Amino acid sequence: MALVGPLGRYLLPLAVVAVLIASFASCGTDALDAAGDGTNLGQPTPEACATPNEGCPCPTAGATAECGHVKQQSGDYVACSMGTRTCNGGSWGPCVGSNIVTKTISPSFGGGGVGTQAVTQGPCPTTGPNANPCDPYCNQVIDDSGISITPSATNCQYYEPADRSASYAAIASTHRANPGNPGPPATCTGGTNDNCGHDARCVGTACQFYVAGETGACTSGWDLTFATPCDQGGVDTLVVCNRGAYPANTGTVSGVMTAASLQGRSTSVSLYKAPVSSPRLGTCSINLTATPIAPGTCRSIPMATACPGANLTTAPLSRTIQWNMPDWTATGDPARVAGECNTANNFTVWTQGALLACQGVGCGTGSGVTLQTTANGDSTCPPGPQMHATGTNVCTNANRYTVCQQDFRCENPGATSSQCVWNGGQGYYDPNVAGIDLTVGHPCTSPADVFPVCNRGSGMVPPGTPINIHVGGSSPLANSCAPGPITCTMPAPSTGIGPGKCFNVTCNVSGNTYAAVSMTGVAEAPGLCANNQTYAKTNSSPGCASCTACDTRISGKVFDPSAGTPAVTYVNNLPLAGITVFQPSGALTPLDDGVACDTCDRVTSPSVTKAVTNAAGSFTLSGVTPGPATRVVVQSGRWRREITVPVTACVNNTPVDGTFRMPRNRTDGLGNVANIPKTAIATGNQESLECMLLRLGISQSEIQRRIGSTDAHRFQLYRATNGMVTSPAQPNISDLLNQTRINEYSAVILDCDGGDPGGGFSQNATAAQRTVLRNYVDLGGRLFVDHFSGYYALRSSQFPVTATDNGTAGTTTPTNGRVNVGTYPQQLFSDWLTNVGATFSPQWIQITEARKNFASPRPGTVEWIAGKDNNNWGSGTPTTPPAPPRNASDYTLSYSFETPFGGTCGGGGTGRTIYNNMHVSPGRCRNGTSGLPCTKTFPNDCRLDTALNSEEKALIYQFYQLSACQLGGEPPPPPPTAVDVTEITRDFEGTCPTGTEPVWQFWRWQSVTPPGTSIAFRAATADTQAGLPAGPGAPAAPISVGAGNASGATVAAPNWASDANTIEWHLANDPAGRGGSSKRWLRIYMRFNPIGAVAPSLTGFRQDYSCVPAE
Repeated sequence: MALVGPLGRYLLPLAVVAVLIASFASCGTDALDAAGDGTNLGQPTPEACATPNEGCPCPTAGATAECGHVKQQSGDYVACSMGTRTCNGGSWGPCVGSNIVTKTISPSFGGGGVGTQAVTQGPCPTTGPNANPCDPYCNQVIDDSGISITPSATNCQYYEPADRSASYAAIASTHRANPGNPGPPATCTGGTNDNCGHDARCVGTACQFYVAGETGACTSGWDLTFATPCDQGGVDTLVVCNRGAYPANTGTVSGVMTAASLQGRSTSVSLYKAPVSSPRLGTCSINLTATPIAPGTCRSIPMATACPGANLTTAPLSRTIQWNMPDWTATGDPARVAGECNTANNFTVWTQGALLACQGVGCGTGSGVTLQTTANGDSTCPPGPQMHATGTNVCTNANRYTVCQQDFRCENPGATSSQCVWNGGQGYYDPNVAGIDLTVGHPCTSPADVFPVCNRGSGMVPPGTPINIHVGGSSPLANSCAPGPITCTMPAPSTGIGPGKCFNVTCNVSGNTYAAVSMTGVAEAPGLCANNQTYAKTNSSPGCASCTACDTRISGKVFDPSAGTPAVTYVNNLPLAGITVFQPSGALTPLDDGVACDTCDRVTSPSVTKAVTNAAGSFTLSGVTPGPATRVVVQSGRWRREITVPVTACVNNTPVDGTFRMPRNRTDGLGNVANIPKTAIATGNQESLECMLLRLGISQSEIQRRIGSTDAHRFQLYRATNGMVTSPAQPNISDLLNQTRINEYSAVILDCDGGDPGGGFSQNATAAQRTVLRNYVDLGGRLFVDHFSGYYALRSSQFPVTATDNGTAGTTTPTNGRVNVGTYPQQLFSDWLTNVGATFSPQWIQITEARKNFASPRPGTVEWIAGKDNNNWGSGTPTTPPAPPRNASDYTLSYSFETPFGGTCGGGGTGRTIYNNMHVSPGRCRNGTSGLPCTKTFPNDCRLDTALNSEEKALIYQFYQLSACQLGGEPPPPPPTAVDVTEITRDFEGTCPTGTEPVWQFWRWQSVTPPGTSIAFRAATADTQAGLPAGPGAPAAPISVGAGNASGATVAAPNWASDANTIEWHLANDPAGRGGSSKRWLRIYMRFNPIGAVAPSLTGFRQDYSCVPAE
């Protein structure tokens, strides 16, 4: 610290000094300084070192600091010897007086005190042996209420390919001789030398794409990755993510764009990594200082912005971009930026004209990924008496909160299998706890000691709530609900602590001890403070309590019902897209039979974590509750199956393929319960969809003729014109088409019944029957109609016009159908068909029995597959849109629309109708070839020994989408809300005795600044409050000067942080200060700089000032 201001501001005329001394002598004195020289007796206490005092540590040899000590006291007056002390040998020396001043004192200061405002315990003690009313730093204006900022209404979102695997595959198929590789490189090395690229990471020896919010192996820095670019509304868009544990917030990271022809390249790990000898096409750059990227978050940047000087328009169309990599060798390659722990994965490929559509994704905050814990919730530091029981049959409902502490829970309380199970980071909460249930885990070292604090109740800890750590002794606390003095405190994050959420509290511990957690001003649910304790030992053998970034995950695929166990005769192993996977947080929402206007909110259940399968059928759940039997649910609308799987904490759990599949029957799930929507099927003579259901893996016991209103079979058969017949025979379709009967069903499937020629039922249905069908879908019913069964209904006056009528004549067999893209559900469908081998080229599927009855669908519909008149798509087979223009004789092969058409029902829900202008499964009936009516017996005459054809695979996607609460699957949770940069001011008035004036000393604070965030402080001073500038850069004089910057480590009680220099020093020495000095009024400007949804906060602040003789 430097001397604050010129000494002349503190000198009194010698005559005045003499008068003051004489005055004190005549009035009597109290000798507060026996030595009379201002030196301290004995070793200084920590309280005494809150300000620069003799014997206290100092930073720089030769530095000086203001000081003062009492010479004499008389009544309400004190004579102070004011001067400086010098840093020598790492400690502050004695106070060397240069002048004497007088001050008035108040009774609050140990029998007399310096005039302060709102003096509380802090850096200047007011009582005891260290009380010093002459300390120049002991005039304080104090505010311990703290300040935090909250999210604005701005959503944080980035864009990425609608399906990463398909995007990758599209590049491969277009620009390589061998298009068979559907994802990242086949093998990888992993760790901090992970070389997967394309925003993928190494899991075992295989690359796997990251999901939103994830981080990887890098725990010591930032780790940039780059997803395959995508097309966002015609703009080629780069996607950059940070998969490290720390924010990427310093410097400008550069990339080299190279010409990289991928044709004929091998499927090795370096498949998309250009050789260093490749020709350079330009450079790219991203300014991380201006746009930092938080852990687990991504940014999307237009290619033209990221690479303004690169060759973006001419051949070759395929380019590799490598970022910040060590193997650049060409002259003029940009310099690398330090701070990244893995650069082996910093590459992607941009292929002009072959990009798939983007989708919006919530930025995420790394929630659940960067929580620091020990590896298993325990300490391995000996002796290690953990605060939870081990073994089985250890806990009951009565004692579970005391027996299972340290962020462990009682699994199966009271049963012989009961045990204390670690909650394992973020995820778990008890929905039966109506309020907050705070727990604290064993601390770990990273490099400071941090405690994982979690909320295991269903209530919300409000933002800014003080979370306190109480470090006790070497024995467990007698009462966790009354833990004693607070050792450390941190405010809850700006987003609060929701159910199952956690955060780390920094608090150093030493020795063999115990600790507890509490809140200030907020109560836990009754009785739940009993589990607020943990064992706490971190300082034994190296690494005994080292931190790990704990995110418990489950990764896998969801398959059709034929997969997995028990084995069935015919297995498809068909992965499914658009299926919701979640860990439930409580009881599942009941799913009733009958027509209903479903929304996603009405059919989904409260969850701990949730994901939706991509085009490969893959998913990753993050923040899963570990345990021997973790519940996991797969669901699409009213299809739902729940199972349990063993889950290990803090790792990515990968159950075998087939573990997650859709249900086969009503008992195919946990507790012998599963959900399948109650569905009516009308068999027709040109289709055999009921046989396809058997091939899909649906149990035959669930597909039966309609028996009565109490019939619980999931698929109930009716018969249209000459369709397959059961024994005894199923009722006629006319029985289905009355409003009471049809409303019993959640879904209706109508096979093609031949219609024209032959006068099938679909052609001859009455207006009243078609009105029943229209009413059903408008009430929320889900309807699948195949060729004529839908054509005559949808073209009738009872239905709205949803497509142009092409008439009944004409077929085209076979035809090439173009799978449309443009929306996320369409893109997902297209990519999924490619992944399951249903296309002969991306976006192209061969239709064996195509029909031409409807032409262009109307606005408000979704067209899935389009056909071309005479199959004339132009020369060759185009691989991407645009295709030749549509004309009047073209037709649609598949489209859908929500009902009521153009509106909603039942408070925002919809029904759904899917129309297929083709025959899908005629060959499943033993005499069901085209043109031959299928009149055989179900199920005996179903042909199941042939694999699913391309049209059947397309139908299976639509089959599960028919019931889905939203096309493409349940939407992801809303993205986190970003926090805006916020500026707050506080004004202070320096009140001093007559003849003196304030000198503004140190601005001090206590703060929580998560990585990448900061709080910048500036100051301005004026004679009046009105004269203070509105902002730190306001043109009105005086201009603001520096006052400090809060960043990095948390500053918590009893510690305070400050700038190295006082505000008076900045006023005299900063260029903006222009050689100024302190005035009566001071304004502190606090600029809160968040990153994404993570914000810094102040827990306390105070301003010191001195009163010196006025000049």
